Amino acid sequence: MADTIHLAHDLELIFKRCFDDKFNTLLVGGANEPLYQPASVDHSFNTIFYREDFFSSALHEVAHWCIASDKRRQLTDFGYWYDGDSRDTMQQAKFQSVELVPQAIELLFSRACRYSFQVSIDNFCVELIEINRFERQVEEKANQLEPINLPRRANIFLTALRSCYQSEV
Repeated sequence: MADTIHLAHDLELIFKRCFDDKFNTLLVGGANEPLYQPASVDHSFNTIFYREDFFSSALHEVAHWCIASDKRRQLTDFGYWYDGDSRDTMQQAKFQSVELVPQAIELLFSRACRYSFQVSIDNFCVELIEINRFERQVEEKANQLEPINLPRRANIFLTALRSCYQSEV
């Protein structure tokens, strides 16, 4: 993978090698919308669905999974909500506070893969100055987390990505 071709399916394989045995969790692409679905009577695996075959979507959803507690991993979509893309200022601030750590981890994953990262504001009504402010916050949080404050699962996946993509960062 040193040629930095970015196929989301490769992330599925890396994830499986890292977590399948201990966490009974699969990373699966092709979804219309991202979703985490815990195992149930109908399906025996916990499943992280990411959007279509988007590499960044896979990294983002894995980041959410890496910080989800045992309790949250028993809930559909980790018990989170989705307000859509026309949030008011208060709703947007809440969204960004929930998204700060996962996006910081996604940034670290992206660097390890030598893949371009863009913050997700997920709201078409947000001004550029706010996007830039959130980008700085995500960068600062990533610097705070790495290397010693990263959650264990995130560290395992980050190490595997660095190995597969032969990156030092």
